[in-house]
Amino acid sequence: MTATYAGLRAATEHSDYQVAAHGRYVRVAGIRSTGLTASLGIAEHVAGLLDEAGLALKPRPAGDRELPRMPYLGERGRRPYQDAERIGADPAYGAIACHCERVTRGEIRDALAGEIPPAEVDGLRRRTRAMNGRCQAFYCGAAVSALFREAVKGGR
Repeated sequence: MTATYAGLRAATEHSDYQVAAHGRYVRVAGIRSTGLTASLGIAEHVAGLLDEAGLALKPRPAGDRELPRMPYLGERGRRPYQDAERIGADPAYGAIACHCERVTRGEIRDALAGEIPPAEVDGLRRRTRAMNGRCQAFYCGAAVSALFREAVKGGR
């Protein structure tokens, strides 16, 4: 990966945390060194903001101690471009839009039609990993951006 980072704390010009709701999205930024000890409180506050915004939050089942894990997209199981039956039912799953990350037009369409659709191309990038590969959108950026614009123009 050339542009995926974890563990960075982006400082802001503000001296305090920046936690604010924007519809059904919550911005959590400017978390400084005290963020580790404040993380549970921040999480509770964010959950409250999401609840106020109308996002249905579900408590974890009693006794569920397994930590949530966000697998790398390629680890989540069989990808659509590998599934002949799925491609037969919908050819968009066989049409690769981003070759570096092997993201199909069907996956992009699904992300754009999701419960919380991306508001911008960068959101689509984060949901699908399209444009995150070694070429950094040099080859696929125009095509993926066009798919986004078509979806927005068509009302998703």
